[in-house]
Amino acid sequence: MELSQKLGKTALFIIHDLEEAIRLATLGLTGVAEDVKEAARAYGATEWHVLRGVELPLARASIPAGINQTILMCLSMVVIASLIGAQGLGSVVLTSLQYAAKGQGLLAGIAILLCAILLCAMVIDRIVQGSFRK
Repeated sequence: MELSQKLGKTALFIIHDLEEAIRLATLGLTGVAEDVKEAARAYGATEWHVLRGVELPLARASIPAGINQTILMCLSMVVIASLIGAQGLGSVVLTSLQYAAKGQGLLAGIAILLCAILLCAMVIDRIVQGSFRK
């Protein structure tokens, strides 16, 4: 497989899944109450200080949800990427769909599910441990 094909598949994942993380982070940042930001500005905080000291800590609950959803979207793209020639578990699922191999498709689907559970659990665990260490 040549480099341009690998870059195209990587760009597919980035373009498709980064939008979800940005959207959920933006949703968390816009959910911060205006009176809290106004109080910070009243005490002389600049826009950068309001973002870093007020909005990001208050949006901290939705940012891990965005990371979680991004991981799940990437794993769902595994099967879709196999349609354009990507290798891995997605190609096993695609082959089992083409030939109606129920057992093989079920095993590959369970493997993708276990990857999703483990990745999300590990990422969320690291985020939670990092926030408790402060």
